[in-house]
Amino acid sequence: MVDKATTQIQHDCGIRVLVFIKLIESYIKYSLDNSILVRLRFVV
Repeated sequence: MVDKATTQIQHDCGIRVLVFIKLIESYIKYSLDNSILVRLRFVV
């Protein structure tokens, strides 16, 4: 019973960490895309 609960908690934490990493990745990608667009505007 305890082992099952522990693995469930670890599983939930793992999913949360994965979602958090995905959010950070998409945020960084979005920021990079925006900065590149801004640079292109300045160049043009």
